[in-house]
Amino acid sequence: MPVQNNPFIQAIRDAGFKVTPQRIAVCDWLYRNNTHPTAADVYEALREAFPTMSLATVYSTLEVLEALKLIYPVGMNTDGSKRYDTVSRPHVNLVCRRCGRVIDVADDRMLDEARRSVASYGFEAQDINVVVYGFCADCREPPAVG
Repeated sequence: MPVQNNPFIQAIRDAGFKVTPQRIAVCDWLYRNNTHPTAADVYEALREAFPTMSLATVYSTLEVLEALKLIYPVGMNTDGSKRYDTVSRPHVNLVCRRCGRVIDVADDRMLDEARRSVASYGFEAQDINVVVYGFCADCREPPAVG
């Protein structure tokens, strides 16, 4: 059952885009899951319930939501596919270069420092989402010798 008052669906409707059952399904899945998915992740999650949905439909829906600034690309999966973030409030994302994992960090100090830093260049920040690339704790561990 669709999420009542899903802002993604309403924004698509308000922007004049067609609201299909497949688009509703993609929007609902994204709204319920804060997992930094790729298009393939969304497609796989919905494929059984929507066997006629194509991967192209998922991509086009993600492109619309990105254009409307409701989701943001954040990092790349190890195969080069984009991961998307559905958290619209300013925050920091830590992206592992090895496994592709994305970790949300709600640290206002980091965001405040970013605002101060850009202001020192005479730049007025209107939207800040910081992405830090490196290696997560699991990927930093040396491989087990066995």
